[in-house]
Order: sequence, then C-alpha cells, then structure tokens
Amino acid sequence: MKFSTMKQGYNRYEVDAKISELTQTIEDLELKLRLYKTKNEALVANQEELITSYNELKQTLQIKEKAQEDLTKFALKEANAVIDTAQRNAEFIVNEAFVSARLILLEVSRLGGTTNELKGQIKERIEQLASLVEDIKDFPTIDEERLK
Repeated sequence: MKFSTMKQGYNRYEVDAKISELTQTIEDLELKLRLYKTKNEALVANQEELITSYNELKQTLQIKEKAQEDLTKFALKEANAVIDTAQRNAEFIVNEAFVSARLILLEVSRLGGTTNELKGQIKERIEQLASLVEDIKDFPTIDEERLK
C-alpha cells in the first residue's frame, strides 16, 4: 500500500479512505469474531448436553445389560431345574412302567399256568363225559327193552 505524497506528507484523503476501509474491515472482523464466539459457546453447550445425554444413555445401557445378563442366568438356571425335574420324573415313570410290565408278565404267566391247568381239567372231564356217553350207548333204551 502506497500513498501519494504531498507538500506536507501523504495525501490526506487517501490516508483517510484507507483508514476508513481498515476500520470497516476491523469492525466486520470484530462482528464475525463475536458471531463465531457466540456460535462456539452454543456448540460447547450443545456438546456438554450431548456428553451428559451420552453418559446417561451409557449408564442406562449398562444397567439394562446387567439386568439382561442376570435374567439370562436365572432363565438358564430355571430351565436346567425343569430339565432335571423332568428327567427324574421320566426315570420314575419308566421305572414304574417296568414294574407294572413285570407284574403284568407275572400275572400273564400265572394265568397261562392256570389256563393250562384248567385245560387239563376240562380235557379230563371231556374224557369222562365221553366215557359216560359210551357207557350210556351200551345201556339198553326203554324202547329196546319193550321190543324184547
């Protein structure tokens, strides 16, 4: 930047115009600086709010994750207890079924023996009845006696 020179120094009008221009530039820059400072303060406040919200959410998430982990452990424990109980009940039911089946087989076996015994007795009676029928055939009938 160069100013024209005059008798007693620089051209006053050029210097005044330049000072005016520089003053305006300084005022514009000061205004921009104030706007940037205000914007920066708002952003810092917003950042602090976001950090607070983030920390609250993080804490809530940790609490919920812990609750979920505890619930999962409890559910697994309960499921294992139900499975153990079911297995014991199943073993009891199976053992009871084996005992019942064994008793039924013993009863069937006893009935089979009784059936064979009764079969033998019936066979003997049938033979006795057959013998009696044969003996009855040998008896003269009333009509035969009259005919003689």
